[in-house]
Amino acid sequence: MGICSRSLPALVVAGAARARLRLSLALALSLGASCGPSGTMDPDPGVIPERVSVSLDSETRYQTMQGFGASVAFEISFLSNHPNRDELYQLLFPDLGIQILRVANWYRNSQAPGNPEDLSDFNGTAAVVAGARAALGHDPAILMSSWSPPPSIKNITSFVGGTLGQAGGAYRYGDFGAWWRSALDAYAAAGVVPTFVSIQNEPDFVPTGRSTWSACRIDPNEDLARNAGYGPALQAVAAATADLVPRPLLIGPEVSGIAGTMVSSYLDALAAQGLLDQLGGIAHHLYNGGNASLPASFTGGMAAVAGDARGKPLFQTEFGPSPVDMFNVAWLIQNAVTVEGVSAYLHWDLIWGDNLASTNPQGLVSLENPTSPARWQTSRGYRINDAYYAVRHFAKWIDAGWQRVAATPDSSVIRASAFVAPDGNSLTVVLINTDTNPHTVALDPGAFAFASSAIYRTSGTDERTAALGPLAEGHTVAMPARALATVTLGP
Repeated sequence: MGICSRSLPALVVAGAARARLRLSLALALSLGASCGPSGTMDPDPGVIPERVSVSLDSETRYQTMQGFGASVAFEISFLSNHPNRDELYQLLFPDLGIQILRVANWYRNSQAPGNPEDLSDFNGTAAVVAGARAALGHDPAILMSSWSPPPSIKNITSFVGGTLGQAGGAYRYGDFGAWWRSALDAYAAAGVVPTFVSIQNEPDFVPTGRSTWSACRIDPNEDLARNAGYGPALQAVAAATADLVPRPLLIGPEVSGIAGTMVSSYLDALAAQGLLDQLGGIAHHLYNGGNASLPASFTGGMAAVAGDARGKPLFQTEFGPSPVDMFNVAWLIQNAVTVEGVSAYLHWDLIWGDNLASTNPQGLVSLENPTSPARWQTSRGYRINDAYYAVRHFAKWIDAGWQRVAATPDSSVIRASAFVAPDGNSLTVVLINTDTNPHTVALDPGAFAFASSAIYRTSGTDERTAALGPLAEGHTVAMPARALATVTLGP
């Protein structure tokens, strides 16, 4: 009998038993099994029907969403100084629908060569948040992460690599906490008040070769001869921010991926140190533990993380697949919300100064250099990339506070997730046809009563979240090969 990851957060699993559980989950899912919302494995599709039914059960509830989002942590000036920034803010926030904006902590650690006190990116971040606020009519939820503390409190005089410095034979955790507090105070004065804080982006990352961006190694356990420990660093930030109102929720460890025991090694260490309660959510990236071109390859690691969640909400806070493929981006988000049960999924990156000739853009929207409009290749100085629409299928019609409910296809070629609004009156379904053949999907709403519906579909080379009107007779929607669709049901 298989074990479904969705049933795992209710289990209490410890020590060696937890390790065996992670192994069995990874093995089961690597063999191609996927979980249905009732806790059973999807059957072998056998002969795939042309018409696929998706049964909805709005009374069977899973995680409550914090939202979908993306990052503006680097190349901030491309957006904050863009001549058409107001229309970009509309495009990136209300039109895309993201609820969470991830930014970097650039206080007293500017990447400007030789000048950590430079405020360009600090001020740029404040300008972007203000632009989002104006476009939305309210603040987005903000996740702030640190790529590196100032070199003045590290063991090397560089943003790239190293760990926290030592004084008197002990790591400078107190200085690390004090820097975070001063940064949050300064950002608040500039109108940036994070909802979530991750004390260190990818604490497991070691810069090598061409991967030489800012970093600070903080291991699960302290070693005075090697690296600082995550638990004491987290505790120092928690103590330094204890009296903040509002106080940000600390999430972590925000490691680079989910391969092996990467996430659990930090959680186990925090538990052993009695510090696990300092984390309000478990965060990670997806740069290992699967292949971006094969979204199903992540499901074993996702199930393992779900099984080790320890009652805390899960956050996928950064992933930029390479190569970027719109369909695979959507499929990976679908797996993250259904297999792992994440409450938040953030794409990397919201914007980027991409070469418009690139076939592998980093940003959901590529921006041309704002200082050289005469050299622009586009009329407005930006290009919307296909991955934008993959994120939009989820973000635009699912809000923070919505709760995932059961959605069960009778063939695994159709992947489905569904989310109900807090008032219970609106429901959104996201459908993915993973097949190379078209299918008609019929929604069985179960006990959910609705009077209106709308379909938004992406397919082929030109159709991008196109509004197609209401469901057809029999509550059906046509799904071309490898198509995405979002269906809204409401009063």
